[in-house]
Amino acid sequence: MMPQADPICSPTALEIAFRRELEQLWPEGASRRLLLAASGGPDSTALAWLCHNLLGECLEGLVLAHFHHHLRGEEADEDEAFVRALALMLKAPYRRGDWVRHPDERLPREDRNLQAGARHARYAFLVQTALELGIPVVATGHQRDDQIETILLNLARGGGDGAYRGIRERLPRKGVWILRPLLPFSRADLRSYLDRAGHGYRIDSSNASAKYTRNRLRLERIPIQAEADPDFPEGLLERHARARHAESLASEALVALRARGLRESGRWVLPRNSFGPEHGETRFLCLRELLRELLPEDTGWYPIRRAPLRRLFALLDSGGQGVVNLPKGIRAEVRERTLILESGWGGCCPASAKPDSPERGN
Repeated sequence: MMPQADPICSPTALEIAFRRELEQLWPEGASRRLLLAASGGPDSTALAWLCHNLLGECLEGLVLAHFHHHLRGEEADEDEAFVRALALMLKAPYRRGDWVRHPDERLPREDRNLQAGARHARYAFLVQTALELGIPVVATGHQRDDQIETILLNLARGGGDGAYRGIRERLPRKGVWILRPLLPFSRADLRSYLDRAGHGYRIDSSNASAKYTRNRLRLERIPIQAEADPDFPEGLLERHARARHAESLASEALVALRARGLRESGRWVLPRNSFGPEHGETRFLCLRELLRELLPEDTGWYPIRRAPLRRLFALLDSGGQGVVNLPKGIRAEVRERTLILESGWGGCCPASAKPDSPERGN
């Protein structure tokens, strides 16, 4: 069982804390209408009731949206029926999306994993629905335990220090803001809230399957590590908080860097001296963000390993010139006075170039 923080003692205390979190995350100037991603599970159901209770106060409108992945047969149909009934109970408009995929459809490279492909399709539906309805904000039910699992997954993928960035509390996507206002709260907090209020919810039976890596972390690895070190979960979250703080500090440097650079379609042209060794950790964080901007918002992005970035910085620091091929098909060309970051290979490198290896310039 996932180790839990001390539960928030009462539904009222949780509601107060939730309202404060939602207010802090809400984009300045955005209308107070919200599209809520509802799966029927305890997290999104708690989110639905918490948001419903704020209507007429800090929220002006609430729409429930459910995405049917068609992966779990009758159980998934029952989830959809539950969310539809919940929307009626809350007197909230309801929107449904369906993942209908041709058997021969080829998923983007980063979505070959079935769960990743389903997530990609789900977010595309949520963003498109919000745009169609003129709603500026989408809220999802990610909570504290999801954050711990995500950090561990990122570390397992080799994300290094970037793995501690975890799930973002909010991020823009195609003109819509994605908010995760439940991240401060544990799974136990939310289930306790629902149980005390007498609100029902659905349980996804696939969450008990050891087939998926996230489930194995939740069911096996995390309990074992937490038993050996009770401070283990909090330690991960503290590293996450420090990573986000460093990212916040780097954002000022990033503003100045963008002002000095030239942004063109699919590429950045930047002063070479902006990434000197004197910039320390900041240059890693800034480069990662600039690389992210070269890709479509819906491409997906796992934390970049430091190794290819170190190769690029080694070339810069040496005073040499050449090319380094980075993850996601991004080409970094180091010239005498400039650094050019360019996306356009679609994840494929020319036959003459080996990924992640610097090439000498003429």
